[in-house]
Amino acid sequence: MSVTRASNEGITPNKYCLENILGEGKYRLVFPVNDETCMKIVKPKKTKRIGPFSFQVNTALYLLVTNRVRNINQQEFKNYSAFISQISPEIKSSFGELIGLTQEGNLLAKIIRDWDGRISKSLTQYFGLKNPSFSNQLEKIEQEITSKAIPYFNNTPHNVLVQWVSPDEANPVFIDYKRFGYRSYSFQPALLLTSGVKRKISSEFERIKQYHQGRSNVFN
Repeated sequence: MSVTRASNEGITPNKYCLENILGEGKYRLVFPVNDETCMKIVKPKKTKRIGPFSFQVNTALYLLVTNRVRNINQQEFKNYSAFISQISPEIKSSFGELIGLTQEGNLLAKIIRDWDGRISKSLTQYFGLKNPSFSNQLEKIEQEITSKAIPYFNNTPHNVLVQWVSPDEANPVFIDYKRFGYRSYSFQPALLLTSGVKRKISSEFERIKQYHQGRSNVFN
């Protein structure tokens, strides 16, 4: 599969963008490029903790050694393309769109916004969310992915946005595609089996449901 290369025109990071970072994960920073697009950039260093000690390691080297990933942005875009082709239109609106890679290897994605134009927030900001439309769509997503045994993992409240499509209706939007495929976790051989994939999916979705229903705030 070919990797989409986006034009660099109009997407050079500037001081304004870096001062308005949208989010931060273990390995990357996300900041707005314009009103519709954001960019994921790999951190030069990440903090590694062992017991009471912490130290900085090179992020790219760490990913290569621990996850066998040479380019996390390129890998995620390939995962997204493979995943999105397997799901139905009924749930496609619940998955954030990845646009392509810049020449520098940064990953471009569409910014998710609420009905009023505000940028949608992570589910971590909505512990105990009671919203029928959110719950119903989450159930549809779980049912389809589980029934098809699509190996789509790493789903936590951090990686799910709550997109308010009206003042009363919310839509879950999944935004992370790093873990996709039967070999996503080196030390979980059960994922080579369909039954193992389904159990893993159900376990992750159960944690999300427990969080948004206010039953448990433990999800890592």
